[in-house]
Amino acid sequence: MKPSEFINKKIEYLKFKFKDIEIKYQYKITTNTHIIKISPLSLYENNIEYLFDEDDFENEFNKLYPFEEILFISEDSLTKI
Repeated sequence: MKPSEFINKKIEYLKFKFKDIEIKYQYKITTNTHIIKISPLSLYENNIEYLFDEDDFENEFNKLYPFEEILFISEDSLTKI
């Protein structure tokens, strides 16, 4: 499975599990980085279940694709999509 396929599968799971979530995904070929923007910010601030899921997502991705980067950002992040 390609990294983008893995990410899209996980994004669909998060959308199913967290009904109010908004997710944008972008791949930057120049830095080999997959950027995932999560909104609203309250998920980061108030939802421990989401934080555990994000951590699992990132850990699994890193095991499967050790030569790729993944970055989760929020709406107040300096990194933009």
